[in-house]
Amino acid sequence: MDSKFNVVYTGLNDGVTEEEFISSFCAKFGVSENKAQQIVSSTSDVVVKKNLDEVKAKKYAAAFESCGMLIQLSEIAAQTSGLSLEPMSEESEAKSTEAVSSMAVSSMAQCPKCSSENIQGDECLDCGIFISKYIEYQQKNSVQTEVDSNNENNESAAQNESSDLSQDSQTDNPYATPEAPLERNVISKEGQGSLEGGVNGDYDFTIGEIFGEAWERTKGAKGTFLLAWFFYIVVAIAINAVFSFIGPDPEILMEQGRFSEGMIWAIGPSLITIPVLYPILAGIILMGIHRSVDADINATSVFGHYRLIVPLTLLTIVSGLFTMLGFMLLILPGIYLSFAYIMSMALMVDRDMGFWEAMGISRKAVTKHWFKIFFLYLVLGLLLMIASIPMLIGLIWVLPLASIIHGVVYKYMFGVESVE
Repeated sequence: MDSKFNVVYTGLNDGVTEEEFISSFCAKFGVSENKAQQIVSSTSDVVVKKNLDEVKAKKYAAAFESCGMLIQLSEIAAQTSGLSLEPMSEESEAKSTEAVSSMAVSSMAQCPKCSSENIQGDECLDCGIFISKYIEYQQKNSVQTEVDSNNENNESAAQNESSDLSQDSQTDNPYATPEAPLERNVISKEGQGSLEGGVNGDYDFTIGEIFGEAWERTKGAKGTFLLAWFFYIVVAIAINAVFSFIGPDPEILMEQGRFSEGMIWAIGPSLITIPVLYPILAGIILMGIHRSVDADINATSVFGHYRLIVPLTLLTIVSGLFTMLGFMLLILPGIYLSFAYIMSMALMVDRDMGFWEAMGISRKAVTKHWFKIFFLYLVLGLLLMIASIPMLIGLIWVLPLASIIHGVVYKYMFGVESVE
């Protein structure tokens, strides 16, 4: 019988800081910073993959070493102790399918998904897929109700061992790490996608389905969302009132020829409004995400995101500048970017991402189904306009609906991580 090996993390390479490792590890494998922090903070060796044959073990070792990790291969008989990222059950693999996938990848000159020739190892650098897993998925050619009982066992293990990193799923590809097996890229029985699935465009929905599900979830939640929006509106009015009281009218200053001073008073209030108001907006977005999976929501929770003042401000300013530049470049790029970054704030509050990473992932995921998302939010925007006409009365129903629609779309694209 062939020897089996564990892939063991023993520390960081000289010159690699914890911050550099966490950034590289999260970017490459799509896991949360908390998970990366658990690895680097461990006082003992960490088994990051186990029970692999020598070829696979070496592939995983190379992938992890590229993030600055010191890796050792240990035969199973060595029984390395310490924190484990592995599920407790044995791997079960379809060997014949794997063999076909491996042969296809080895002779692959173009990406089977986007036809790009920009391929490094098993990964397409343009669309981000892992070729061997994509081929395997295409060969299976069915959703299989999310791998039936295997996925149910994985989900049950995750609930029973949520405090242990060993709950992560295994894949055959060294780049598909703990949190993102390709088998979860399709919509699961609970209607949730995954981070890797969202980036690869492995999600789908109809506008009717989104509106229908969101409307059902407004029942019993309208009052909570209306109170949250009330907090947002009160704070916005208070900020505008303060600046109206203490500051001159920018238009009058410009008419008087004091252009520079007018620009300062036109832009200055926005730079104050964003860090004060947008953490509340982020809280409302997270409420919508939580309601999409029937988790508990609380209107006062919208004040709990001021720790994100800096990244939320950077997100708003940078995405706004990119979008404005896009409108200056023949308008169409601006329209594209207006929707491409639409999930950035949701990714930040649900998955604790940095603003730049959230912008990149949102853009990649939205691009795969840009027109569908465009028409969905176009319909929603028209509905909000119509609801505002009769003395804003219609917003009593439409504001909660809009909040939950955004959460349901996010759930279909990426899945919800902030709810256990």
